[in-house]
Amino acid sequence: MKAKRKISFLVLFLTLFLLSGCAKESGTIDENYWKEKLKSISVSDNMLDTVQDKVESLTEKGADATKDLYNALGISEEEHKDFFTNIGSSIVDCIKQWSRVDSSTTPIEREAPEETEADILQTSILEDAANSNRGRVKVALKRVVDGDTLIVIYKNESLRVRLIGINTPESVHKDASKNTPEGEAASNYLKELLKETECLWLEFDEDPQDDYGRALAYVWLNEEGTNIEQDLLNGVIIKSEHGELMTIEPNTKYYAELAGIK
Repeated sequence: MKAKRKISFLVLFLTLFLLSGCAKESGTIDENYWKEKLKSISVSDNMLDTVQDKVESLTEKGADATKDLYNALGISEEEHKDFFTNIGSSIVDCIKQWSRVDSSTTPIEREAPEETEADILQTSILEDAANSNRGRVKVALKRVVDGDTLIVIYKNESLRVRLIGINTPESVHKDASKNTPEGEAASNYLKELLKETECLWLEFDEDPQDDYGRALAYVWLNEEGTNIEQDLLNGVIIKSEHGELMTIEPNTKYYAELAGIK
């Protein structure tokens, strides 16, 4: 009996919450409120079917759980089942009405996410690379982060660059236990190698950015360079044995050349 009461109160509370949460002062449902809520999601037929199944299941449980209460109030079993069924049907109908878009109507317009300075910078550098000689864009070296990551300056803005196709041990990880002497050696090697370098040239592949917001690039030491082992920083690091080959699709433009370094 206690379990039935809990279910009863839960169903009644959720029903009242749904209806009161979107009600106007007049007591009618505020469609605009839910339409705005549904703008940011896409409700498929399968999702609507799932919603309908769940609502039907809840209304049936609610009707069963409140049977004793309604009997005590003198309300027939059919009347209180109809009450819950009508509420459930109303909820499903509202969701269908406010989420589906007929072919004859204009689809709901969703606001595009606001571009950040990093997004604008990334777009700009990719456009310049696409229009430049050999698909490379010139940047100024700011500093070395570790054995496979640099900070460069492009149009007076800092850009963190992760070299494609290689991986070096950790040296600046937030968890100090993950940093290694080999990682420190790789970082020091790159700092020494680039200590007199002012400019570098970035070349991009299919995926220009990783999940951390870093630009993914092949880093050339000169604009016209073609030698993977001497002119491409990614290859130079592998050649030095301070880093190893690590290629993640779809960025495989120079995979064969980097894999062939002895």
